Amino acid sequence: MDYYVTKPVDEKLLSSKIVELVVRPINEYKNKKSIITQNMKAIDLSNLRRITESDAESMLEISSLYLEQTPRIIKAMKEILMNKDWKSLEKAVHKIVPSFSIVGIHPDYERMARKVNKLAGSQKKRK
Repeated sequence: MDYYVTKPVDEKLLSSKIVELVVRPINEYKNKKSIITQNMKAIDLSNLRRITESDAESMLEISSLYLEQTPRIIKAMKEILMNKDWKSLEKAVHKIVPSFSIVGIHPDYERMARKVNKLAGSQKKRK
């Protein structure tokens, strides 16, 4: 546990702590295996700040939606891939990619997702 917030919860404090924890440098997690180099940040919240005009409540809402929806989509993508349902995989990737730039996921992930999308499209055409 890195931090706690006491009741009654101050929404601004909570959202600022969430944002603070999300933007921590990757170097703190260098013992974990990752496709990201130690000197690269996984996310950049500058676009989210621009879109929301740095409104903490809006940033928290968008981040929460992303964190809620993304694991479901990824789980579905894994199942779709196992079933070799290329059309559905293409749709799922298309659904997830726009959120990457909104929440500031590193562009390498978007490039990887686009490669998956391209692969799904080429596999779909082979059938």
